[in-house]
Amino acid sequence: MIKGITNSQKVATRLAVLTALSPHQVNEILVKEYMNSFPGEEKLLGALAWASFTKARKIGSWLAQ
Repeated sequence: MIKGITNSQKVATRLAVLTALSPHQVNEILVKEYMNSFPGEEKLLGALAWASFTKARKIGSWLAQ
């Protein structure tokens, strides 16, 4: 367990990791947990877009080799 990480940070991390690695596991419960900690659709969309873009860049780097 990582010391000093808040529950909000755990939820945000779980959302980002699942979005990037296993998006089919992102569900309504996780989205609601995220939005309870970070209200606003813009923040949710930003987190999802960042995680997706980061993974896409990684995959793109594999293809460029």
